[in-house]
Amino acid sequence: MKITFMKSLFKNGHRSLEILCPLKGEVVRRLSLDESGKVVHIDANTDEIDVPADTRLKFKAWFFDRGSIIFNKKLKLCTEADIARYPDGTTEPILPSDTLLEEALVSQEKGE
Repeated sequence: MKITFMKSLFKNGHRSLEILCPLKGEVVRRLSLDESGKVVHIDANTDEIDVPADTRLKFKAWFFDRGSIIFNKKLKLCTEADIARYPDGTTEPILPSDTLLEEALVSQEKGE
């Protein structure tokens, strides 16, 4: 799935998901959407944070590795192609949207 906003992760009526590292299959983040659909709770095993569901993400590309999908300027949500696993067992790779990819290219060209 291609994402631009935090809320883009919640598909098919699911209000929660786990993000898995594709290399080891371990859960690296647990996300849940509050009842209002306006706040995403992120449990990162050691830290927890609540962010607005409409938080725009950013893609930080790497040349020799998978890029990072970040939010709030420096907080890492996941790595490109990590896996979203939903309560019904379905999974999908997490990818930056075309818009985020274009923005990352512009940032690199500017040396940011």
